Amino acid sequence: MQPPPLRPQREHPRVSAGFPVQVKLGNRHLSARARDFSMTGLFLEQALPFDDEVEVRIALPGLRREVDTTCRVERRAPDGVALSFSQVDWDDLLLMARYLAPRL
Repeated sequence: MQPPPLRPQREHPRVSAGFPVQVKLGNRHLSARARDFSMTGLFLEQALPFDDEVEVRIALPGLRREVDTTCRVERRAPDGVALSFSQVDWDDLLLMARYLAPRL
């Protein structure tokens, strides 16, 4: 019997999240919960009805400023949606790194 195939190593490790994320859908703002988070994306636990690109506002716990960015839908699942960051400016990138570093 052959062992199961190995999953490719992720370039950016994920950490458990559990914090709220605001999703902009047209004129509405919906709240979702991030299950995990990395420097390149996050997984939202809710399967929200949005297009292939969406604007999000992430309030990282313990940090004073929020990250506003556009995300691309990478994968849809019954329990949520995987998003990758399309554009992140340097200030937001540093903020995300400051949140992630002690949790890795």
